[in-house]
Amino acid sequence: MNEEYLEPFLEEAESQISCLKENIEKVKTEQNNETFQTIRRCAHTLKGSSAIMELTKLSELCKMVEYTGRDLAEGKLGYDESVQASLDKVVPTLVLEVENIKTNKADGLPETGTLTTELQARL
Repeated sequence: MNEEYLEPFLEEAESQISCLKENIEKVKTEQNNETFQTIRRCAHTLKGSSAIMELTKLSELCKMVEYTGRDLAEGKLGYDESVQASLDKVVPTLVLEVENIKTNKADGLPETGTLTTELQARL
C-alpha cells in the first residue's frame, strides 16, 4: 500500500461509502435502474482507488458490489429480500475495512472475504 496517498484514499472511500449507504437504503423503496446504476458507479470508483492502493480484498468486495448493481440494473439478477440482506451488509463491512486500513495499513478482514463470497455466489 502506498501510504503517501492514504489520506486522499480515505477521503474518497468515505465519499463512496456515503453514496453506497444512501443508495442501498433508497433501493429498499425504489428498485429502479438509476438507483442500481448509482450503486454500481460508487462501487466501481471505490474498487479502482482500492486497486491503485493495492488493497486487493477491498477491491474484490467492491467489484462484487459493482457487479451486483450492474446485474440488477440489467435485469440479470432479480431484486428480493435475500439480495437486500446482502446489500445491507455492504456499508458496515466497508466501514470496518476502512477502519482496519487506517489502523493497520492493510485490508483483508474476514467479514470482507465472507461478503465477497456471498455476493459472488449470486452472480
